Amino acid sequence: MKRSIVVFVVILILCIPSAVAAQGSPEGQIEGQVKIEPNGEGDVSDLEATITWFIGAKIETSYGTRTNDDGTFSFSNLPTDPDYTYFVSVHYGDSEFHSSPITFESGENIKSVEITVFPFDSGEDDNLEYLFAAFAIVWVVIFGYVLFLQQRQKRLRHDIETLKTLIKEND
Repeated sequence: MKRSIVVFVVILILCIPSAVAAQGSPEGQIEGQVKIEPNGEGDVSDLEATITWFIGAKIETSYGTRTNDDGTFSFSNLPTDPDYTYFVSVHYGDSEFHSSPITFESGENIKSVEITVFPFDSGEDDNLEYLFAAFAIVWVVIFGYVLFLQQRQKRLRHDIETLKTLIKEND
């Protein structure tokens, strides 16, 4: 009888950790929306959104999804352990925009994030002609100033030579 109780207790002790491990930490969800600044105009549908999470400084894993028509996205089945830190990034045009660090507090299982993107118009009207004109004007001004200084230095040398000859004549 004692032996069967001991065996039962040992089996019970061995089963408890596996039952706790099967439960794991509760699953969390991070949902968010992409906003466009400064005027809110632009297409935020079907953008690539990626979530990456870390434990300390070690990257644990990363995977992606696409935004809906209104720019919303969601990542689910995430560990809610406070040791995990999450970052969400969104690719918009040629740029990548990131969220601030996200962590789940004790008892939380849903977090919301908003990622603001700033579009860059890389169309035909990029005003490179004006940039070149300003660059050329600056160099012309610098070149003119160097010529001015050279002429002034030449006049000063001439004046010094004139003063030296006057001093020799007076002696």
